[in-house]
Amino acid sequence: MAVEKFVDAASIDPLYYDTAYYVAPDGEAGRDVYQVLREAVSRTGRVALSRVVIGQRERVIALRPYDTGLAAHTLHEQRDLNDASSLFDKPAPVDEEMVKLATQLVDRQTATYDPADIEDRYETRLRAMLDAKLKGEGVDVDHVPDAPRGNVVDLMAALKRSLGETEKRPASKASAPSPSARAKAAKPPATKPGNRAS
Repeated sequence: MAVEKFVDAASIDPLYYDTAYYVAPDGEAGRDVYQVLREAVSRTGRVALSRVVIGQRERVIALRPYDTGLAAHTLHEQRDLNDASSLFDKPAPVDEEMVKLATQLVDRQTATYDPADIEDRYETRLRAMLDAKLKGEGVDVDHVPDAPRGNVVDLMAALKRSLGETEKRPASKASAPSPSARAKAAKPPATKPGNRAS
């Protein structure tokens, strides 16, 4: 694998990233070069671009530091992406007061990313339902509330209400639910297949 060039990591739009692979040295040979490359791109904030053949097709990959090793991301070509210029023609004017409220809400609800955040909750509920069926347990789907489908008419009122709710939430551990309540909350509610919230 020959490195063609190095680019700033921030210069690659996330839209171009495709599939990720772990990259590790093959035995002891090349381990020192591998580690030097990893340290160099890590300290400079850059990624290394190279070419490999995957599935009988040449692909450009971006090598970036991951944990104590390297990860390789295949990159889409420009022709692989749809042209969005017709979608983003003229931005609409915004209400600065609404932007200020929305910014406050974003600041208050900002947290550290957790991979568990992207769990497919529909699949989790479906698996729980199938497990219950396999164990011969009944599945009660009547108690599952329908997701609200109404549109928010007054965005300003909704933002103010959201800010009020985040201020009222207790931050202490004293209000943590009991173990039995946590156990009930941990069990996902059963739902019918196809009743996916939109």
